[in-house]
Amino acid sequence: MPEQRSVFRLTDGNSILLDLIRGFSAQAVVFGHALFFFGIIGLDTDPGVLVVQNFAVLIFFVLSGFLISYSTANKIRRREDYGFRTYFIDRFARIYVTLLPALFIVLVLDTISRQLYPTAYVYEASFNLTTFLGNLLMLQDIPGVPQLIGQPLTSFGSGQPLWTLAIEWWIYMFFGWCLLRIFLPAERRWTDWAILIPLLVVPSFNTWGGKGNGLMITWLMGSLAYLVIEAGYLKVVTRKQSLLLAGWLTVLGIIRFWKTGKEFDPILAFLATAVILLMVHFFATVTWPRLLAWFSRTNAAFSYTLYLTHYSVLELMRMHFGDSLSPWTLVLLGMVISTLIAAPIGLYVETTLTAKVKAYLYRQF
Repeated sequence: MPEQRSVFRLTDGNSILLDLIRGFSAQAVVFGHALFFFGIIGLDTDPGVLVVQNFAVLIFFVLSGFLISYSTANKIRRREDYGFRTYFIDRFARIYVTLLPALFIVLVLDTISRQLYPTAYVYEASFNLTTFLGNLLMLQDIPGVPQLIGQPLTSFGSGQPLWTLAIEWWIYMFFGWCLLRIFLPAERRWTDWAILIPLLVVPSFNTWGGKGNGLMITWLMGSLAYLVIEAGYLKVVTRKQSLLLAGWLTVLGIIRFWKTGKEFDPILAFLATAVILLMVHFFATVTWPRLLAWFSRTNAAFSYTLYLTHYSVLELMRMHFGDSLSPWTLVLLGMVISTLIAAPIGLYVETTLTAKVKAYLYRQF
């Protein structure tokens, strides 16, 4: 009888590492946007500089592909009745329980900005009910939607990071539907195939282009990374070898960016995915210092809220302070204030409230 292969499970060392990357990436987005908001870096004057927020978004999509694939595969193994309905509840609770208060924060901050600084507010065209509802339905920047409704539909007001959320949501729906209604079931109805057609639009468009220049490919790299480690292919790689390989690939990534100047680059995404995968392998048996583990988990626990709300905070600061403070002082203040606003909300909403909403939806449906 052949030996049964053990199922891959994230260890505490893995989980803390991924939390550290996720939390640090969210702070990197805030830092990168603050550099631009307060005039330290400008795309026109520094075209070859690393736009750190763009690279952080790329890392988010790699992590998303890895973790969604890991979570879904393990739930399929544990529950015979696991299907698209449960998958949808998981994804809906994770995305929308935080999105709703974040949109409210954007609405409040933008209302203040419009009242106090009407001539400086530059998001008037997207600060309306149609755009707000469109963002709730994840229709921002979706191909064909402006033609259907007769007007542009982008991120609501100053909530500019919302463009990535629509891409991620429709990738989630496409992935879950393909896996749970097309690939795994023994029988498929014609309606399963019919529903798949509209779900193909956003992933297809973001395979060859879109704002992130192929973020669907980046997400799939994260998903494939999970398959690589789940299949046990890294077991032959020692921890020392994984560090050496990660270092080599990091150097290649730096050279790649130096040559292209592009953060949203499939080759750079591949290199980043490989480094993260090797680090997951390396940290599997690592015991993190207790304080660092707490910091990593806490910082990651409100990272989604921080990502969605910081842009509006920085925009209001730019209009209010103007040239009254030095740029680096504004960058530091912007990061601190954005964190102080997001942390108390996110630490409850992204953990306790999300779990409660998910449990409620499980009971109802």
